[in-house]
Amino acid sequence: MIIKKKNIRTIVITCALLGIIIFSIHSYNVYMSRQIYNEGTSNVKASYSQVNQTFNMFAQRNWNVLSDWNVYLTKILNNDSGLQWNDFVREKEKWHYSDFYLFNEKNQFITIEGRSGVADNAKDAFNELFKANEPVISSYISTKGVRKVLFAYPSDGITVDGISYTGLAVSYDNTDVERMLGDKAYKDQSDCYIVDSAGNVILSIEPKTEIDDMVDNLINFIGANATDYDTHDFCDVKTNIADGSDGCFAFSYNKKDYYMTYQPTGIKDWSIVGIVEAKAVSSFMFQVQYSTILLIGIMFICVILLIFMYVIKNTRLKLQKENLTVMAVSHEKEISDMLLNSLARIVDRYALCDIENDTYEYHERLARKLYPERGSYSDLVETISNRYTLLSEDENKKISELLSLENIYSKIKNEHDYFKFECAENNSKLFLSMTVIPARWEDGRLTQYLLVSQNIGEKHKMADLANTDVLTELYNKRYFDTIMNMRVQRGKAFAMIFMDLDFFKPVNDIYGHPVGDEVLCNVGKRIINSIRTADYAFRIGGDEFACIIDGNADEKNCLEGIERLQRVICNPYNIHGRKIKIGVSCGYALYPSDADTVESLLKIADSRMYAEKEKHHADRR
Repeated sequence: MIIKKKNIRTIVITCALLGIIIFSIHSYNVYMSRQIYNEGTSNVKASYSQVNQTFNMFAQRNWNVLSDWNVYLTKILNNDSGLQWNDFVREKEKWHYSDFYLFNEKNQFITIEGRSGVADNAKDAFNELFKANEPVISSYISTKGVRKVLFAYPSDGITVDGISYTGLAVSYDNTDVERMLGDKAYKDQSDCYIVDSAGNVILSIEPKTEIDDMVDNLINFIGANATDYDTHDFCDVKTNIADGSDGCFAFSYNKKDYYMTYQPTGIKDWSIVGIVEAKAVSSFMFQVQYSTILLIGIMFICVILLIFMYVIKNTRLKLQKENLTVMAVSHEKEISDMLLNSLARIVDRYALCDIENDTYEYHERLARKLYPERGSYSDLVETISNRYTLLSEDENKKISELLSLENIYSKIKNEHDYFKFECAENNSKLFLSMTVIPARWEDGRLTQYLLVSQNIGEKHKMADLANTDVLTELYNKRYFDTIMNMRVQRGKAFAMIFMDLDFFKPVNDIYGHPVGDEVLCNVGKRIINSIRTADYAFRIGGDEFACIIDGNADEKNCLEGIERLQRVICNPYNIHGRKIKIGVSCGYALYPSDADTVESLLKIADSRMYAEKEKHHADRR
């Protein structure tokens, strides 16, 4: 049974250790993931800040050139110098643009290569220019299904072949823009978009990952296709992009983890959004994280193996020991019976208590039997508890508490344990020392014990003599120190009162010491009659007395008690026909509110007593 309990305890400890390790690994993983995320998104944000600056310079250059071309075209076309369109053809090779053309509100266009017509695919981009009446960037899907990036600039009016054109535009294949502006630091593991405040893609300027090339609204695409992301963070993304704020976001797509950063471009309400595969940014940190977790896991497995090896080895040893114990049980029972018979000739009395079956057997060596020889164990405990009162540090408890099964099991855990207590018979001079000794075990559980009783009346008589003041029969200074230290060690609240008699010396001088001694005896009796039976009264020495009042008294209660003592002590004394009057000065200290050490309590009470004595002398003068 003991082995099983210990094995269960080992298993519980192992499970607790497993829980701690798993919790620690989880906490470490969460912490490191957050740190890796913060560092990774910070690096991505810094990278796309550079891309953002490049994009702004690229856009500004296109608008500046379109402005120059507007002036230039106005001059050459008005002078019928159409052949100078070749200047723009040469610029195409230098700029890598897709096409340069003029257009108007009817979506009519003419390119530098001579193509003309109506551009229905680009009408939204053209209308955006006329609506804003300022340089714009837009994008559209060509008739061939290719995404185009359009830089447009308003014109005062350029007439070609009788058609008036009020806008200039240069367009690029999206792939060319990506090639010119894209940040290659992440190779093919990143995307970069320019989006408006609603998340609509204006253009993409970096090679694609696995995200669809033809995304129209990036926010809607992520919301519909991404996984493993925080909904609250995603709402922040939509809000921040709409407000022109920056931020970061993490999500998964096609079983891959991505970091996304966004920041305003400074152009209209647009934001630049960078999306990078997490392992492209933080692969080394991920390796460190996984390696650390793996190492912790291996260490834990080794610890578990060592624990189980220890348990197996220990169990084998315990089983061997248990077999030897079983073999010795019968022999021990014989020895136990012999000891019981011998014990009856040594001790005053004992009871063999069977707590398993609620019975007892009582044996008395002296003449007077205190209890029936056999009966119920519960009745025996009740009888003892009603007949006797506990002494010393156990005086505020009942014997039934000490002899309860819970207390016995808590104090008697093996065959070497025992405990004892002292008690006194109510309203008599019988003092007993009772000792609880284990007698029999079954499956590691105590089933029987011996309750041995010894008379200790002589011991208490000697103790009373040692602790009692001969003159007043109050407790003396020695016992005062003992009780004070005992009370502080127990930590329970109490009050201590010092008393010093005033004007007592003249009594000795005038009437003699015998009369003075009678006054001291009467003072002691009055103090005893003024306190409870649970409280203590002491003569410290000379004309000094003290009281220890049990309980949680406050300053008000203590002062009321002092006032009562002063009133009683100060009443005149009639000694051999002489009326003698004395006074008393008192000081007090409360534990633990005033102090928590004996020395400090004595100093406080002494100081208060002498302060009152000075006041009494001052009043008398």
